[in-house]
Amino acid sequence: MGEEPLLEMRDVTLRYGTRQVFSGLNLRVQPGQVVGILGQNGAGKTTLLKSVLGDVKPANGIIFRQDTAKISYLPQHGRFPKSVQIRGRDVVYLGLDGAKLGFWSSAGARDKVERALALVGAQSYADVPISGLSGGELQRLRIAAAIVERPDLLLVDEPLASLDLKHQADIVKIFDNLSSQGTAFCWSHTN
Repeated sequence: MGEEPLLEMRDVTLRYGTRQVFSGLNLRVQPGQVVGILGQNGAGKTTLLKSVLGDVKPANGIIFRQDTAKISYLPQHGRFPKSVQIRGRDVVYLGLDGAKLGFWSSAGARDKVERALALVGAQSYADVPISGLSGGELQRLRIAAAIVERPDLLLVDEPLASLDLKHQADIVKIFDNLSSQGTAFCWSHTN
């Protein structure tokens, strides 16, 4: 028998409002596996990701998440308008489990943030206000915030949207690197 999956969906039906978006969905996600979720706008990709988080309850079926698995979510749209006066590093700090409680000053927190910044190649602009960053640079910081706690499963919603080809390729390389280190992905993309 193989390794226990991080995520398993069995005969899941999902609805968005009154509209059924998935029926009879079966899915297993193992450590390091990359799962692509392709579909048109409005097809239910975000609803599927939110069901993994527990934000959307299935109409039918079972969603199993490994008890010890750390799951992180990178939504399609950022949490911060560029007009908010925070630095890139602060965006990553907000991804820490204790960030809401203000535990930013510990050496462990600083080490986690520096590691995440290095993984996404964002050290050179970590102290720049986000208002001065490009869309690709800001997306790297959002990814760093999503991976700062080393999730086992990263749910990413349209991570390449609005990025030029160079930044898209950079983001794909970051995800390939994380996958090779054991992070599993569920990745939505409009086809």
